[in-house]
Amino acid sequence: MSIGIGRADGSLQRALALDPGNSAVVSFASVLAVSLGRFGEALELARRAIALDPLNAVSYGSQAVIYSDMGRQEEAEVNFKKALELNTESSW
Repeated sequence: MSIGIGRADGSLQRALALDPGNSAVVSFASVLAVSLGRFGEALELARRAIALDPLNAVSYGSQAVIYSDMGRQEEAEVNFKKALELNTESSW
């Protein structure tokens, strides 16, 4: 892990501890967990971000990418469709 990624991970972990209800922080932590190959953690965080803000298309898109990376294509497709439904102007 590079120094920058490690610092980002540490910063996001502190932010999560300070404000666990912040959907943006939870969503960013999910994206970082995917980039570190921690798919189970990433999926848990993505689900939490959606629970905190069920109208956030980005969280559904992130969850779709996680499912796709895990080889769970049907679940990925459902989440991509939900992201598009919530944000028709997205590039997904």
